[in-house]
Amino acid sequence: MALRDIFKKCFVGYTKNSSILGFKQMTDPNTSITKRLAWLLVFGLMCGIGGYFLWYLWFGSLSSPLIVNMESSMYPISKIEFPAVAICNINIISKTALLELERNIFKTNVSGNITFSRIRQLGRLLDYSYDVDIESFLHEEFLNNNDGVKYEPKVISTMKKLAPKCKEMLLLCFWAGKKVDCESIFDIRRTNKGFCCTFNYILNYNAAGTPSKRISQVKRQYYPGPLFGLNLLIDPLIEDYTYTTRPGQGVEILIFEPTHYADPNSGRVSQRFVQPGQFLQLGLKSIKQVATPEVRKYNPETRKCLFRDERKKEYEDMYSYSACIYNCRIKAIHALCGCTPYAFPIVSDKPTCTLNDLSCLDKIKERLLLIYPIGSKNTEGLDREFQESLYCPQCHPDCEFTKHESQATKINYQHQYIKTLKLHRFLTLQS
Repeated sequence: MALRDIFKKCFVGYTKNSSILGFKQMTDPNTSITKRLAWLLVFGLMCGIGGYFLWYLWFGSLSSPLIVNMESSMYPISKIEFPAVAICNINIISKTALLELERNIFKTNVSGNITFSRIRQLGRLLDYSYDVDIESFLHEEFLNNNDGVKYEPKVISTMKKLAPKCKEMLLLCFWAGKKVDCESIFDIRRTNKGFCCTFNYILNYNAAGTPSKRISQVKRQYYPGPLFGLNLLIDPLIEDYTYTTRPGQGVEILIFEPTHYADPNSGRVSQRFVQPGQFLQLGLKSIKQVATPEVRKYNPETRKCLFRDERKKEYEDMYSYSACIYNCRIKAIHALCGCTPYAFPIVSDKPTCTLNDLSCLDKIKERLLLIYPIGSKNTEGLDREFQESLYCPQCHPDCEFTKHESQATKINYQHQYIKTLKLHRFLTLQS
């Protein structure tokens, strides 16, 4: 009772001296009941409007907690990872390697017609082009998935043997202002373009079950300018063409983050095409997005992005939106065709796709390129799109990433020295 009397006295004193509009009038006993009710209605309306705006601001900030602003336009180049570069010949099967493999299989010299009609069909494993007549070309050597090599089935090892050799394509290499041995900085790795010559690609593409481990340290450029970037002299080996993935002649160049999969359909990949007799200079502009520690306090569903060290069970410390989409695509192929295409990472015990699986891959290849938009509010009329696209709700964009934009300059290069040595390409990458 003592506490109640104290509270009552304090409340009466507050109402008599309150500066809140209407609060003093509706508690004044000398005011008529009608006016007191009117003031009560106005006061309640004010409180309701104020509460609504507080609720709107609070939940609005939670639903969109990220604010992107420019911290500095003079970021040190040494703190930016140099992008990975893949040099992919549009010819995925070397004529020389094809003839050699044919002789090893049949233990005899055979005509070019038999060679092209049999082993050449393996190029379909990359573009999934199916023909009913292909069954007449099937050979048990091409259907065997066991090559006795850990993590490298027969199809993968065969396609690696058939791919154009990096030591034949890469004639001169300069990195960080110094001439280097091309084989010391380039490896032959699988991309969605087949086997390519890759630089600074540190993602472990072959380890089954652990596709996220690094295989080397990322390279950085410490001084700006073309002389301190990556300079290459490339021969596209036109005379060795057998199975091309696109019309024309030349090489495709993929520029992407070193820890991402080299797939233009899965993330930030810059793609360029160079024809014979051209000088190509790519000036790189890099934008690095860094998230403050406060972002981690929000739920991933709220901030709508993930850090690299999240989802360690699947990706260890190298999660990326590109890897997530790629894994989603692999699971779809597993569910529909029961195998893994040779250009994809080995992330399960599913067999590698052979020529027998082309019919299934050909049916779903369009679906693999489409991703159903996550978070769409109005999906009316999108039933067919939902059925014919990948649905990957578990994939969120990266909270931190480096975006590389390239500006290309091409010049037809007809120098007599280049003609004499049959050197058809000069590529420069600079930051």
